[in-house]
Amino acid sequence: MMFLGQRRCNSDSTMTTTCNIEHANEAQSTTLDKSKSCVCLEQYTMHSLAKAVALDPPAHVVSSIVCLRPDEVRTTDPQGRLPIHLACTNGASAGVISLLLEAYPDSAFVADENGCVPLHLAVESCLCSGGTSSLDTIAVLVSAAPGAVFEINEWDETPVDISAQEEARAVEEGDNATRAIAKMVCMILRRASVSQWKKMKQEAEMP
Repeated sequence: MMFLGQRRCNSDSTMTTTCNIEHANEAQSTTLDKSKSCVCLEQYTMHSLAKAVALDPPAHVVSSIVCLRPDEVRTTDPQGRLPIHLACTNGASAGVISLLLEAYPDSAFVADENGCVPLHLAVESCLCSGGTSSLDTIAVLVSAAPGAVFEINEWDETPVDISAQEEARAVEEGDNATRAIAKMVCMILRRASVSQWKKMKQEAEMP
């Protein structure tokens, strides 16, 4: 399976993103290793919140920026991505995702230029990094917006499809570590989809 990040990224092993966060009063260059994230950050002028979440900061840093610049949580980049998309792509903590969802609840259903909602990107990031900590981020997203499990990107994939395809690939290749992560992701997403389906059915049956 080819992840969204692999569709975008070139063969460079590292990339450099210039970080100019106002609190520091000076610019600093930070090199991001693609082993941490499988999605490249394009070079463009980012606002403070986008810069911060792209570097997986502590939750209190994000909270401070959201308080100072509340409009930035709704600001998209040239690829149609909100800060929550960048946060999910780069493996931000569940605490950071919760803060962004609290500030802009509907962001869970905003699609980028590839039709990906934040849950698509969180699933890809989790499977790409192989880290179980990202499972908490996925759980936060589906808890806040269970309907996102049904969202389809431009490759006709739901978040469930992405995890199921990766689990099948891992089984075929004997990749037990990835298989275990993918299986856990599938479990979280399928539970959410069943719960959401039951809710929709109950609402449809109401007089």
